[in-house]
Amino acid sequence: MKQTTFGHNTSLQWRFFATACIMALAVGAVHAAVNVDVANMTTPRNSTVRVPISVANVGFEAIVSVEVFMTFDPAKITYIDLDTTGAMLEDWVLSNGFLASVISSGTALDTLKVAGATTVDTVMTDGVLFNVDFSVGAVYTPMTAALTLEHVLLNAGAPANTPGNGSIKVVGVDGV
Repeated sequence: MKQTTFGHNTSLQWRFFATACIMALAVGAVHAAVNVDVANMTTPRNSTVRVPISVANVGFEAIVSVEVFMTFDPAKITYIDLDTTGAMLEDWVLSNGFLASVISSGTALDTLKVAGATTVDTVMTDGVLFNVDFSVGAVYTPMTAALTLEHVLLNAGAPANTPGNGSIKVVGVDGV
C-alpha cells in the first residue's frame, strides 16, 4: 500500500484554507444585514414628537426602495405625518410619490405603512431615512407607547435587514 506524505504541500494547503476563510469573512462583512431602527423618544403630555427611522451598517449596497410597516397603539399616540425634511429620502425622485398610510385595526394596534422608491438618489450611508410625527394627548400618568417594526423590506430583499423597535415615553405628572 502506497502512503502519500504531504510535507511541504501541507503548508500551502493551510495557507490556501486560511486565505479562503479570511475572504469568506470579508464577503460576509460586506453583506451583513442593514440595521433599521426606530428611535426611543421621551416627550411631555399634550405634545408632538418626531420619531426618526434610521439605517446603519449600510455598506456598499445602494438602497433604492424602502417598505416599512410599523405598529403603534392609537389609544396612546396619534399618527400625524411622515416627514423627509433633512432625511436621506428627502431628495428621492419618486415615480408615484411616497406612500404613507395608516391602517386602523379598530380595536387593537394601528399599522403605519410606508413605501417609496427612487430612480436617482440612492442611500449608501448610515443615517435617518425619514421621520414620523405623532401627537400625544393629555395623558396624566406616565406611559410608554411601543413602536414595533412588523415588516421592513429594502430593495426587494437585498440587502437583508435587522429591525430594531422603539418607543415614545410620555413623562410628567400633573402635580396631583
